[in-house]
Amino acid sequence: MDNIVVITIIAVFWLSGLLMTWSMCIVAARADRRMEERGRGCRPDDTSHGE
Repeated sequence: MDNIVVITIIAVFWLSGLLMTWSMCIVAARADRRMEERGRGCRPDDTSHGE
């Protein structure tokens, strides 16, 4: 009985850590995409304008 409880607790913590890691990756990807969209064409070192 005790082994099942320990395994369940470890599984719950492992799954919650996996979920937190996955959600952080999603948030970081969204923020990166927003920064790319916001910064497009505004960088001083961007020479793609042909000016």
